[in-house]
Amino acid sequence: MNLYSLSISIKRALFYMALFVLYLNFNFAQLIPNVQSSSLWVVKEDMIDTSKINSIFNFAEKNNIDKLFIEVFTDGEALYNSKLVPQYIKSDSVFFDPLNYFIKKAFNYNIEIHASINAYLLWSQSVSPSDTSHYYYNCNDCFEKDFNGKSDGNINFLDYQSKKWEGIFISPIHPDVNPFLFSVVSDLIENYSIDGIHFNYIRYQDSFFGYNSSGIKNFFNIHDFNPKDLHRGLISPRFGYTKVEVDSLNLLWDNYRVNKITELVRSVKYKIITDTLDIQLSASVKPNYNESRNRWYQDWMAWIDENIIDFV
Repeated sequence: MNLYSLSISIKRALFYMALFVLYLNFNFAQLIPNVQSSSLWVVKEDMIDTSKINSIFNFAEKNNIDKLFIEVFTDGEALYNSKLVPQYIKSDSVFFDPLNYFIKKAFNYNIEIHASINAYLLWSQSVSPSDTSHYYYNCNDCFEKDFNGKSDGNINFLDYQSKKWEGIFISPIHPDVNPFLFSVVSDLIENYSIDGIHFNYIRYQDSFFGYNSSGIKNFFNIHDFNPKDLHRGLISPRFGYTKVEVDSLNLLWDNYRVNKITELVRSVKYKIITDTLDIQLSASVKPNYNESRNRWYQDWMAWIDENIIDFV
């Protein structure tokens, strides 16, 4: 892709949104004139009762905000009526549906409601989930693993976590994870008249993650080699492989991790199209594209080129 095409793609990706905090990996100054609306991010703590939500709409009206991105699925819990996942326990009551209230309220303000979903980040609190129906307890094999085999499912909440610790992730390469997330999205778009679905944390934790055991097994069955052998040095010129072969196998493994995330984005977009729904699909991404793809396996430029996402 040449620089001109890259510029056009980036402008298209950022066409709709103005962010209150801009990361400076790109020269945003030249892109701002293409932004045609203002958006506000609403965290779950500000959605627990009607008074908090009313104050958000008052602020939005005073500041000409026309899009609200609201956290409706975060830490594996719903801020809407769901039969699939437990409800956020700090909501006003078990009978209060924050998302439904937002939708009804927005009708009078001419504000779009985009439902934000924390995709692969399942839990970020300092204690384990209290509700045993939480996905944390439903798929012991679905947790993310790093290259050394350390599973997020074995994290001891009593231990000190590093300052960079974001929480417990589930693995994009596990065969049950994307179907679970797809069912969460499907439940939302089939039961609520929202303007958009927004994916947050639609990525791996870092480049040395993505080694879920079941995912590795599926990869081996398809490609007949264990990607861990690349990092162990067992697949190298020392053992008869050419540099071209090693590079090719590394690329195959990286693309496998990339494609698992892309598959989720594509499946949701195709459902929106198939059901002829007027819903936009967007995602929060790492702004430096090369780092986004090669470190976080988040190929957002390809999503734009394939028209499976509306903006990032």
